[in-house]
Amino acid sequence: MLTNLQFYAGLKTIGGTIVEVTHDRYRLLFDMGKVFDPEAVYERPIVPWVFADADDAKEESPYGTMIAISHHHVDHTGLLPYIRKEIPVVMSEATYNLMALLGQCGLGEAQSTKPKSLAFRETLTWGAIKLTFYPVDHDIPGACAMLIETPDLRLVYTGDFRLHGLHPEWTWEFADAARCFAPDLLLIEGTRADSEDNRDVLKEEELTAFMHGLLLRQQGGAFFTTYPRNPERIAIFAEVARRTKRKLLLHPAHAYIYSNFLATMDDVYVWSPEYVSVNDQVMAWLETTGQKIITSAAIKADLSNWLIDLPFADFYLWDALGDVSGSIYFASNGSPLGPFDPSYAIFTKQLESRGVSLIYAGSTGHASRRDILEIASKIAPEVMMPLHSFKPWRIGATTIKRIMPEYEKSYDRNALKTATYPKATDLL
Repeated sequence: MLTNLQFYAGLKTIGGTIVEVTHDRYRLLFDMGKVFDPEAVYERPIVPWVFADADDAKEESPYGTMIAISHHHVDHTGLLPYIRKEIPVVMSEATYNLMALLGQCGLGEAQSTKPKSLAFRETLTWGAIKLTFYPVDHDIPGACAMLIETPDLRLVYTGDFRLHGLHPEWTWEFADAARCFAPDLLLIEGTRADSEDNRDVLKEEELTAFMHGLLLRQQGGAFFTTYPRNPERIAIFAEVARRTKRKLLLHPAHAYIYSNFLATMDDVYVWSPEYVSVNDQVMAWLETTGQKIITSAAIKADLSNWLIDLPFADFYLWDALGDVSGSIYFASNGSPLGPFDPSYAIFTKQLESRGVSLIYAGSTGHASRRDILEIASKIAPEVMMPLHSFKPWRIGATTIKRIMPEYEKSYDRNALKTATYPKATDLL
């Protein structure tokens, strides 16, 4: 019996990845993501016997199904709340812990099933399918690649990765392990297919010096937004605040998350819950841990001494801070991410109307095209299939056979024999 591979989503989009591996009466799905689309909030791909509210919800699945998660970004986990409750979900230990923290502070999605964790480099067996997680560097804790083995197929899925973050060695160690695994097939992300290298990208390690230099010359207020699921980024803001003798002020829910990652909260202050919405769990944490609560009046009286976490959702707080003209606002991969988000125009207009300068101070979680191909060459698969990209055809090498995967097609070991070496012109 041959292993079959099928793609339901995520081939020509950034995220929304759903891939299925079946062998005998077992199947493994990875990931369970949702593509960012404000106009299609409730849409989802048709994946048989998975979603609790689908037309086939009452049908018994012919497969024992398990879902594996590479990391907890919405474009990889956004559909988990809708799956059947009997389907097991497995993820890395750090992803499991982060998901729990987000749920506790009200920033996570309600899950239909309780996930399980799998330690890095340990192997889980599901029928005849074997699954092993390896850590990779991305912009969120717990990100992993997957080595998947069946009786007739060895498959590697990279998830999302980069080489310019704080832990490039994780990605290289994964690539070494994947090479030793001798995969028949490599599924590799291609988010930055149009970015040949990192010459125009701030590396994670460069962010501290970049913001430090700007703040040394800044006389007025300083604000920022970042993604709550990236505690290493808030650690960078904490370091910038220390170097510039400013006080770091966080949203209570963000502080709750970061308290589980930062070495100390001694230099961290928290917005008063009278100004921002917090749930009972966070309120209890504030009360029992004695966090330093700050009012808008205290900030207004001493604006130049603060580095302030002010997400777009809390922009109503501008009115409580009075005149903030001359301030700077660091956009550090927080929402909204860019012009493709309809709220971005409102975001930038509000900053402009208050005389606040917007400064991009982020670092992408995705590898450049050159780095992607370097990892692919290191792994040296028999066949490569690109996905997670607006231009997947640009992800390839003339030395590695390739198949451009399609929806509504099934791929087995025999199908891999049809792979061909792409020409240089195929990669433009």
